[in-house]
Amino acid sequence: MRYLVSIIFFMILILPLPRNLKAKDFSEENQVELTSAKTPDKWWGEDKLKHFLISGFMTCFTYKFFYDGFNKKKDDSIIFSCGITLSLGIGKEIKDKRRPKGRFSYKDLVFDALGTGIGLFLVTR
Repeated sequence: MRYLVSIIFFMILILPLPRNLKAKDFSEENQVELTSAKTPDKWWGEDKLKHFLISGFMTCFTYKFFYDGFNKKKDDSIIFSCGITLSLGIGKEIKDKRRPKGRFSYKDLVFDALGTGIGLFLVTR
């Protein structure tokens, strides 16, 4: 039951995040225009909220998948869920760095870690 409550909690927070996108937003000329301007990496913003919520959701999901699906111990499930979630967050930042004028954001990783911690707290209590 707690698992279901935590999943519903994160889904309620994640669902309103996508914006209304139009086909022209994905055109090549628009992408060049967006990546050419380097924006400051702020501590509070929509991007950080997405990192927090998605990391929390992934932690809850992977923990319950490993714990219930494979009947593993609580400690093993914690290690698995944290490892998967945080490694995907680091991989995303490496991918961002490789884009033209991209950057590796340590601030995003902080919010990934916070989301992982809160998700783990919710799913294990």
